[in-house]
Amino acid sequence: MEKIIEVKDVIVEYLLGKVVVSALRGINLEIEKGDFIAVMGKSGSGKSTLLQIIGGLQRPTKGKVFINGVDLSKLDENELAIFRRKNIGFIFQAYNLIPILTAIENVELPMIFYNMPQKQRTEKATKILYKMGLSDRLNHKPSELSGGEQQRVGIARSLANDPEIILADEPTGNLDSKSGESIMEEFVEVNRSFGKTVVIVTHARDVALYANKIIHIKDGLIESIEEIRRN
Repeated sequence: MEKIIEVKDVIVEYLLGKVVVSALRGINLEIEKGDFIAVMGKSGSGKSTLLQIIGGLQRPTKGKVFINGVDLSKLDENELAIFRRKNIGFIFQAYNLIPILTAIENVELPMIFYNMPQKQRTEKATKILYKMGLSDRLNHKPSELSGGEQQRVGIARSLANDPEIILADEPTGNLDSKSGESIMEEFVEVNRSFGKTVVIVTHARDVALYANKIIHIKDGLIESIEEIRRN
C-alpha cells in the first residue's frame, strides 16, 4: 500500500514557566492511503497534539511529518496553509460552523477560497449534503440543526475541496450515543465510498472500533497498534 502520512521521530515540548512539558516524546508512525485510523488515549496522552502535528496546525519541536512525500517542515506558513486547504479536511468536536451561514453556505465556504464559481460550488455543496442525508436542511442555520446534523454539515464541509485526508478530533464528543453512532457510520462511508484516508482522535473504545486500526497512545508515546478484524 502507498504511504500517505509519515511521522518521523516527532517530539513536541512546551515551556510552562521554567518547566519543560513533553506532549509527544518520539513518535514514529506510517499511515497508508485509504486507512481508517483511530488514535485512542486518555486526556493528556498526546493524541490531539499528534492530530494537530499531522494536520500541519502545529510544528513539532523536533522530527518531521510527510504528507504524500511532502516534508511539511520545508513549507513556510503561507505555503503550509495552501497545502492544508488542498490536502486535509478538518472536523472538530465543537462543529465550528459559522452561525450566520446556512448549511449549504458553510459547506461552500472552503470552495470560495479556491475561487470556485458560485454555480459550481453550490452544486457541489448540495450534492455532498444530499449524501450526508441533509437534503431538507440546506437552508437551515446551525442553531436550527441538531448536534448530529451540525456534525454532518462539518463532515460535508471537510469534503468540499476533495482532500485526500480527513482529520477529526473527538467528533462524537458533544453527541448522544445514538447520534454518535450515526456520525461514525458517516465516517465509514467517507472512508469507503469517498475513498478518504480518515484519522480520528477519541477516548472511547466503542468509537475507535469503527476504524481499521487503533493507535493506542500513552504519555506521548505509541503504546501499541491494534488491527481491527472484520467478519
